[in-house]
Amino acid sequence: MARLRGSDIMIHGKSCSVGCLAMGGEVIEEIFTLSAETGIKNIKVILSPVDFRRQEMPKLDKTLPSWTGQLYSQIRQELSNLDGR
Repeated sequence: MARLRGSDIMIHGKSCSVGCLAMGGEVIEEIFTLSAETGIKNIKVILSPVDFRRQEMPKLDKTLPSWTGQLYSQIRQELSNLDGR
C-alpha cells in the first residue's frame, strides 16, 4: 500500500490561510519553540477529520474520492501507533 503524503501543507502564524493551517501568532510561537526543543526528526503531524482512536470511521459516500477509505485507514493506523509509544 502506498503511503499518501502531503508536502505542500504549511503550519504558520496569522489568522487565515488557503490550504495551510493558520494557528495565530501566539500558538505558532509555541509550536515553533516546541519544535526547536524537540527536534524536527521527533515530530509527526497527522491531519485527521476525527480522532479514529475514539470514533469510528465515517461512512464513505459516493461523492468522496475513491482513495478516501485507504487514506482514512492509514490515518487510523498512524493514530493507533501513537498509543504504542
